Amino acid sequence: AAGAALAGAGAAQAQAVKVERWGLFETALTAEGAREPFRVSVTGAFTNGAATIRAPGFYDGDGVYRIRFSPPETGLWRWRVESDLPALNGREGRFEAVAPKAGNHGPVAVKDGYHFAHADGTPFRQIGTTSYGWTHQPEAKRRQTLETLRTSPFNKLRLLVFPNATISTNEAVFPYEKAGTGARDWDFTRFNPAYFQRLDACVAALNQLGVQADVILFHPYDETYGFEEMGAEADDHYVRYVVARLAAYRNVWWSLANEYDLLKTKTDADFDRMFQLVQAQDPYGRLRSIHNWRQLYDHGKPWVTHASIQNGSAVLDDARAETYRSVWKKPVIFDEVCYEGNIEDRWGDLTGPEMVRGFWHGL
Repeated sequence: AAGAALAGAGAAQAQAVKVERWGLFETALTAEGAREPFRVSVTGAFTNGAATIRAPGFYDGDGVYRIRFSPPETGLWRWRVESDLPALNGREGRFEAVAPKAGNHGPVAVKDGYHFAHADGTPFRQIGTTSYGWTHQPEAKRRQTLETLRTSPFNKLRLLVFPNATISTNEAVFPYEKAGTGARDWDFTRFNPAYFQRLDACVAALNQLGVQADVILFHPYDETYGFEEMGAEADDHYVRYVVARLAAYRNVWWSLANEYDLLKTKTDADFDRMFQLVQAQDPYGRLRSIHNWRQLYDHGKPWVTHASIQNGSAVLDDARAETYRSVWKKPVIFDEVCYEGNIEDRWGDLTGPEMVRGFWHGL
């Protein structure tokens, strides 16, 4: 099933009659006439009679606009398109949300202040791993990653949206259309749908494995392409697009950046703005964090749901680990405490027992 998901946009079925609760409904609408289709405003207003949820849509190329929705309750849902493109505005339909299938416990959220649980109450205790650039690898490598995860204990994986120049190999697809011949000549008004369709498929495949996808929106490891140097308008356009594409997948978490303090092209005010943008655009309130190198972001801000921390020394004992929680009164995940490995660098030379000790003290 995971392999099949990699072949296309994944788990969504266009105009599905029945969709499981916390599953993914998708409608694909064809409309011509937009001069700048990626700038078209398109939203689906979904109602079950008791509540109305507005889910942002997006342009997926070839004249196709998509709206994805994850029903939080069972029952009949009606939808209607709100758009500034006349050919889209007013289109409508309906579907039925049915009981979730086995293994579908719903999205993860904060519970009891410091912990996590799925929507049906099932506790979520993270055993996380990181594979920054796996979505940019050749298909065989992506399948190998999924097969490895299938037989592992990991239930959360951190991944980059933008390519990583030092890790990604054989990158043939990029997030934007070219605007020139240079490595950094991009048209930031025109996304490349094929790039994001592959990302969709990878997130859907993780969902089928029961693995949470901790999606990292920005990172400082771009030595070639310049995506970390976009201006505020392009940044916000990108954030809206990614949220519209991925928010309906119940396994998605948002990480605004990895080692955000190394991103010298962004300020704390920039991240404040984009945090609030994610919060406003995501109709489901998925988990939101930001990851540090040395400088800590203020996780006490209201748009942060939990702390994502890099600090190996913090998990050398349980008392140090608990300090972070006492300050912010929120859940804390130590997303990086160095790595088990045999390389010369300090951050990759932990023994197996040392790695397990870090997990134990963090938990």
